[in-house]
Amino acid sequence: MSRRAAVLMIPLLVFLAGCGSSEKDITGPSQYNRGKLCGEFADFYKTVLSIDVEYPNQKDFDKPVSRANGCFPSHVNGGMAGHLDMVRSLEDGTDEPSDPAYQPQNGFDEKVWMAPGSKFRVQDGRWVGTMELFNTDLNNDQTRKAIEFLVKATREVKG
Repeated sequence: MSRRAAVLMIPLLVFLAGCGSSEKDITGPSQYNRGKLCGEFADFYKTVLSIDVEYPNQKDFDKPVSRANGCFPSHVNGGMAGHLDMVRSLEDGTDEPSDPAYQPQNGFDEKVWMAPGSKFRVQDGRWVGTMELFNTDLNNDQTRKAIEFLVKATREVKG
């Protein structure tokens, strides 16, 4: 490699390594604990859907929610129950869902979208919460409670 090519690659390597800025400078972790978030998701399954779930691989539950974290509960008798994800966007403004199946929902302070198949999305500031409940047909009351849960969870992670 020529000296000129090496010199041109240095800024790229610095950018890729993240020198000059830290994750905290750009995104800042939430003060909300991941174990608490996942525990509340399990409680939602139990109280709203009457389904018992567990987390067989409980890693990093003592850590705060960072720029991107998720909860992936399993049914007690096996099989994935769904997922809850929290991601902090690097950009200000609305982060529209890329999937056109998500339709905006009115009547909430936060931006809320819903898609067929018990899929939900909420944005509060830079925090985006998504939730999918696998193999679950929700009635209107359960759908409302699912949206309310995701709004509350996203709001609490945002702090």
